[in-house]
Amino acid sequence: MSASATHLPAFTRPTNLRPFDVRRDLLAVADLVELCFAPTLDSDGYQYIRQMRQAARAGHWLASPPASLEAPLMGMVWVEDGVLVGNLSLIPQYLGSRTRYLIANVAVHPDYRGHGIASQLTRAALEDVRNRGRAETWLQVDQTNATAIELYTRLGFVEKVRRTSWRGWPQTAAEALAPSLRIRKRVDADWAMQKAWLDAMYPADVRWHLPLKTSTLRPGWQASLQRLFGDPRSMHWSATQDKHLRAVLSWQSSTLEADRLWLAADPHDAQPPLADLLAAASRQLRRERKLALNYPAGLAAEAIQAAGFSALRTLIWMRYPWEVSA
Repeated sequence: MSASATHLPAFTRPTNLRPFDVRRDLLAVADLVELCFAPTLDSDGYQYIRQMRQAARAGHWLASPPASLEAPLMGMVWVEDGVLVGNLSLIPQYLGSRTRYLIANVAVHPDYRGHGIASQLTRAALEDVRNRGRAETWLQVDQTNATAIELYTRLGFVEKVRRTSWRGWPQTAAEALAPSLRIRKRVDADWAMQKAWLDAMYPADVRWHLPLKTSTLRPGWQASLQRLFGDPRSMHWSATQDKHLRAVLSWQSSTLEADRLWLAADPHDAQPPLADLLAAASRQLRRERKLALNYPAGLAAEAIQAAGFSALRTLIWMRYPWEVSA
């Protein structure tokens, strides 16, 4: 891609656009996000909106937001005739001396769409990041949102990966195991391969915004110590075939809508034995707790569906190429 293709022109902020003010904007932003994203919100999304409203109504803001709101509250809003009709959140992640930003919650009231508000908000966010040293900048967009995809592509964002979020329940029924396929508890010797597969299935470009810390999944006393001090509880099962490791399934507890599953398998394995692993795992899982699985889009979809999961959404991860922008 040429530098001209990602040139970020000089930006003059319209008078309608101003920085997000947590003290006066939080309640209106919560209402706007719910209005715009209601068709795709899950229970976790609604819980986050409820936390925003509760915090806004508490009215005792200090220098930072309440701990219940995990993401820092930064960004900008668009105001028409005194009414907040557009929002963009800019979420930083601090990695030692490095900072990375996620553009999120880009929302425009339906009555004001088609006037370039989302474009102006996004350009303002990029301008802010450029003024802060061109830190790595990402966003996620639903693959069904053609209008937003076209906007972000036009502004210079480049698609990197697609991830599907799946939801399901513990399943006790599974078809008869394939010949020589065995399900057992994970042993320490499985970890090296499991970690290599996890690194392939959940690369660094996406892992930073997923609740995955491989250090809490590894065997041994260090991971046990981390869990003792508040990290999620976990359990693990391995599938072997012809004495070779085929896949490892890890379960982690969560305080949100669903507990997490992390599937580690060879990226070239189109049908990892998830249903068999889940059937074995379900004997130790709570039936009333939903399960969440995030996986590369299109990969092992039939195996995941066979395990009783349904696709919630597929998000496109896009990155702004500061390294080639003018």
